[in-house]
Amino acid sequence: MGRTFLRTQRRKVYATPLFLVLLVVEITDITLAIDSIPAIFGITQIPSSFIPPTFSRFWLRAMYFLLAGVLSRLRYLTVGCRPF
Repeated sequence: MGRTFLRTQRRKVYATPLFLVLLVVEITDITLAIDSIPAIFGITQIPSSFIPPTFSRFWLRAMYFLLAGVLSRLRYLTVGCRPF
């Protein structure tokens, strides 16, 4: 288990359950991004209008992993989010 995506044993590379979960999540993101294209063209006929919803899913995923990595450095976050 652990925090790695791939593990090497006896000179063979194996995928961990974390890698499989990441793969399923990314396939779901791509499927939803492709699925939103016909809905966008139902609203507008501008060809470049499908780019923002498609890439926003990828940027949100990257932002989540960025914040997850930086969360340990934000030690005053609980003080700032505390109710008055």
